[in-house]
Amino acid sequence: MLGWFDLGREGAKRMKTTAILLSYLVMMLFVAPGLEADDELVSGVDRRIEREPKYQSKPAYALLVLGAEAQSVVWIVQDGDRLYVDKNGNRDLTDDGEPATATDKRMLDTSRWDRRFLVEAWTLDDGSRVQDFHLRHWNYSKPTDRAGPGEQFGLSLTLGETIPMYAGWNALLAESPTEAKVVYFGGPVAPRLLRIKEFALGTTPARLSIGFITPRELIAAPDSKVSPAMLSIDALPASTKITAVIDWPVSENSPVLQTTHLLPKRCCYWEFYTESFQIPQRAIPGQATVTITVTPEKLPVETSKSLAERKDFPLELSRDHFEVSVINKGDKKADQPE
Repeated sequence: MLGWFDLGREGAKRMKTTAILLSYLVMMLFVAPGLEADDELVSGVDRRIEREPKYQSKPAYALLVLGAEAQSVVWIVQDGDRLYVDKNGNRDLTDDGEPATATDKRMLDTSRWDRRFLVEAWTLDDGSRVQDFHLRHWNYSKPTDRAGPGEQFGLSLTLGETIPMYAGWNALLAESPTEAKVVYFGGPVAPRLLRIKEFALGTTPARLSIGFITPRELIAAPDSKVSPAMLSIDALPASTKITAVIDWPVSENSPVLQTTHLLPKRCCYWEFYTESFQIPQRAIPGQATVTITVTPEKLPVETSKSLAERKDFPLELSRDHFEVSVINKGDKKADQPE
């Protein structure tokens, strides 16, 4: 799994890392809404913590749900330069060994800094392993950035040896267990549009990007208390072909308008994309349906089945398509923020 920053790298590489991180933040800000309803797998979020250590600073909490059947619940609590992980899932944060200690701490200037926590691998009750557990913590905002994001967290881990995933790149940890965000790793995922929220006629988007992300509807909790998990680009072999087929809205009695777009490029840990994307001229305002197909490197596969029905994808897919609003250039959806 890729590291997020490396103190052994010098100036230009550090600047590149920071630029990529800012790209992630922009991408997470524009994850498209509008997923269809799913049956809840995490139906009753139990936020109990039976026992906690004596913290040295103000703690920050997140609740991880792990496994295909949401069978494991793990609290993580950051206490300054220490990170407690309830590896055995018994809601006791005092019996899991010594907490992880922050490493690779950097002060970029008087107000901007970053650090990370590395946690040793452990085994869940079902026998699967959790490894490559990294929690990144940073604040890249300057004092003059009044609307800046402030402190942010990014979490990455690998489930069962072969499924790397990410979460966060936002204010992932909260000040209390009752406000803690729930993150579901290893459950079903669905393709979602990244970076933009709609297709605007008369414009040329910089790229068409998708990610495979845990639907919020799988967790019975308010959106403000859920943080999606994203499947890593490293979960699919580099030779895997990902294609987006878009059915566009057209005028009445017009022929069907369908375009196909190969997404050969990968970026930013969980983004599959193409920079060769244009909105067709015959499209009109309405709803476009984007269907994702994945062709693995090894054949034969069950290509006659939809992606959601196939068994060669790393995780279960709750669906293989999503809807995107098509609007006129300059229009703004009523439910979009200014």
